[in-house]
Amino acid sequence: MTGPFCIIYGFGAVGLYLGSVRLKNKSRITQFLVFSLIAAVFEYACSWVLEYWLHMKAWDYSRHFLNIEGRVSLKMTVLWGALGIVFSRWLVPVIDKMFDRMQAKFWKAACIFMSVFMAVNLSLTAMCLVRWRDRHEGITPKNRVERVIDETYDDNKMEKRFCEWSFMDGKERAY
Repeated sequence: MTGPFCIIYGFGAVGLYLGSVRLKNKSRITQFLVFSLIAAVFEYACSWVLEYWLHMKAWDYSRHFLNIEGRVSLKMTVLWGALGIVFSRWLVPVIDKMFDRMQAKFWKAACIFMSVFMAVNLSLTAMCLVRWRDRHEGITPKNRVERVIDETYDDNKMEKRFCEWSFMDGKERAY
């Protein structure tokens, strides 16, 4: 909810970095295939979690050729694999150089600060998404925290922040 962060892309970027480190000595074809597979599984899982817990859909690939329930598609899987190669080849060396320079106390403090900030931000975002879903389903706030969330992050603000997301009715849900 705070800053230009996307939870799914953030976890994806961490996954790409870790994959790049682990696959460093593998062929580009192997890297591409592993990045593609991991991204497709991650994208499918995220879509399922959004649908099951929040009753929402953030993307729909049902019009793409060779898609699985509109959650993943061949086109996007190939795109994520290519992005993994680009990330691994051009961004990981830059990130590694930056990490090499981050040995002083200042950088450690900055890392701790950013980690705490992102954990709080992730928690706040999750609470706001749950309340958005609850409001959509007619569930009233149960405590002061939920009332503050409803006042601060109302439906209008949530729709602007998550402009591609939509609620699903019971017939659309896969479970």
